[in-house]
Amino acid sequence: MYTINKLKFILLLCLFSTHTIIYAQQRHIVNVTADTPDIFLGDGVCGDIDGNCSLRAAIMQANASPSTDTIHFNLAGVGPFTIAPTSLYPPILAPLVIDGSTQAGYTQYNPMIRLSGILQGAGGEGLTIVSDDCTIRGLAIGGFQEDANGDFGTGILLINAQSCTIIDNLIGIDTDGETPFSNFVGISLDVFSTANQIGAINSGNIISANTSSGIALKLSCTANQIQANFIGTNKDGTQAVGNNNGIVLDNESNLNLIGGTNVAARNIISGNLKSGVEITNSTGNILFGNYIGIDVLGINALANNKGIFLLASAADFNQIGGGNASEGNIISGNTQMGIDLQGSGNLIFGNLIGTQADSISALPNGPVGIWIQNGQNNQIGSEIAGTGNIIAHHIGDGIRIDRGGLSNAFQNQVSRNSIFGNANLGIDLGYSDLATTGPTYIDADDADTGPNNLQNFASISAPSYDELTQTLSLTYEIISSLANASFPMVVEFFVADDKGQGKTFIGSDNYTLIDFLTGSEKSISINTLIPLTGNLDLVNTVTDANNNTSEFNADAPLAAMELDFSARLESRGILLSWKIDAPFHSSYQLERLNPDASFSTLADRLFDETEAVGFFLDEAPFAGRNIYRLQLTNQQGHTSYSPLVELWWEKKEAMIFEIYPNPAYNQARLRIKGLQPDMLKLELYTLSGKLIDAWKIEQMSSSHLIPLPIEGLSSGMYLLRAYAVKEHIYKEMKLIITD
Repeated sequence: MYTINKLKFILLLCLFSTHTIIYAQQRHIVNVTADTPDIFLGDGVCGDIDGNCSLRAAIMQANASPSTDTIHFNLAGVGPFTIAPTSLYPPILAPLVIDGSTQAGYTQYNPMIRLSGILQGAGGEGLTIVSDDCTIRGLAIGGFQEDANGDFGTGILLINAQSCTIIDNLIGIDTDGETPFSNFVGISLDVFSTANQIGAINSGNIISANTSSGIALKLSCTANQIQANFIGTNKDGTQAVGNNNGIVLDNESNLNLIGGTNVAARNIISGNLKSGVEITNSTGNILFGNYIGIDVLGINALANNKGIFLLASAADFNQIGGGNASEGNIISGNTQMGIDLQGSGNLIFGNLIGTQADSISALPNGPVGIWIQNGQNNQIGSEIAGTGNIIAHHIGDGIRIDRGGLSNAFQNQVSRNSIFGNANLGIDLGYSDLATTGPTYIDADDADTGPNNLQNFASISAPSYDELTQTLSLTYEIISSLANASFPMVVEFFVADDKGQGKTFIGSDNYTLIDFLTGSEKSISINTLIPLTGNLDLVNTVTDANNNTSEFNADAPLAAMELDFSARLESRGILLSWKIDAPFHSSYQLERLNPDASFSTLADRLFDETEAVGFFLDEAPFAGRNIYRLQLTNQQGHTSYSPLVELWWEKKEAMIFEIYPNPAYNQARLRIKGLQPDMLKLELYTLSGKLIDAWKIEQMSSSHLIPLPIEGLSSGMYLLRAYAVKEHIYKEMKLIITD
């Protein structure tokens, strides 16, 4: 979104870029920090009124040159030196190299030239380039802030510029490479800026601590390369100094490359407050080999909020990772999702999501590794070797595909990935309503609908393995009907981890229409890709011809046995109760859903009776919705889950009941302190349990005193039971009557 002032500024710069250039190439040597203009513009000599060369004067002279001028620095004294323009610099209209590395004392990532926007105030701008073939190198640029409309405030701005190079700079961070020196936006490419290079192998930038984006590409900025930068970290890539967003691609900024196939082109995009990379209304962008949410060592988390965020507005046909070893990204340690994908046609290949660089050690993102909301025709892995991802260790699901809002997510292929160690499910075809999270079991004729059409997985039976020939034999069955099936289907088989997730891909089989018509069961033998040892704990996914992939197969739900699992409100919390036909299972866990979509265990025990009956009082339920399930494990170690039960809890003030006086003679009253009930049921009993009287009060008196009908009762002890109906508060009290 551009304001009128911003549009006028951009149009004016585009007009400037068409000026006539007259003079020959020059080298200008800046020798003062003053912000003084050149007094003889066009003579080819940089000189202010005192005969010195300021940066402003050098840019003015360079704008008159027909070829690539250079600006070097030779400031006397000990740096770093601060150059603080008091107004906007003239836009750079001709090819120009500004090289801060020429100042004595320069070392990479400890520059001697600091370009500061502190004297420009709101609406300042650092260097604005409207020419092709410019280079900015070896500067620290910071302190340029937006105006009241959210415009300007960019460290380096390119408008309709091509083939420019920005290397070895500190943008938004001071000359020590550690201290924030914030711009509003670090580097912005705007209005058809094409084929520019931001960072290069061995010459990346540190782009951190900017209050909006580190790098922003807007309005049809295409074929640019962003490589070897630290975006959101200090100069060592070990501490977070975050931008708000790391990299933002918007408004048809297509076909850009972030990272590269050379490991030295890797960007460290970590520590940013929102997303590491955000893509909106842009296609064909490629992310290769980056560390996103993790430090330069590939070990420790430097969390972005989200690793990669592809927004629903036409964030389509982008590629995250690739099939070659150097092309995969590490997307780990982020606070929320590793990848939040709302677009369509995107490829996610060969990445580590939730692990350290060793591909094994845990470094989970938040609740979900990859979350597809409303997206269609995306691929997570494929049948091509090397494109599978490792997705592990998340506190919720490895992959979650859900309908998001009113739309749905369908035709999302999940193929040949290694998915393991996620606390909930490896693949979850869920909904935005967390109450429906959990396994999607086989249904008759596969008639249910939802994310990926809630595709049924296959049932496996009679597996056997010949170690000599590495041949796996088994029979499988896919439950469906012609009306609800799309053939051929691909069944992928995996060795499962201890959570029933497909850790190791071992082979696949095509299930055709002929297979279906000749009998739903199919017996196969496949040569496994690796030798199998130990127990054959296999799982599978099924992908139909439209690329709808199922969850991993799970044991049948508890409906196959006698089960009564329920919850009710009590005054002290939520009471869970269950009765289970125990011989099928050896242990259970009672679990509650957390706000981050993971489940935590409230109680666990072994069965030692024919019928298992249990109770548990959750005395610390969440305010609002509480969702529970039973996780049951049979003697073979397979896990299944009960249907979810849900109950709403509202924390109430204390409701205190007192009988006054007590002991009493002829008359007594019930007094209620604190919260007052909307409806109260009262019952008076003898100690032997005989009901004497029962009554209901629907409107409390202002005195909160309720007369008790004890007149005529003989002396002795009685029981008064009070029940606040809507508040679910129950109280039993002893009443003594004397003569």
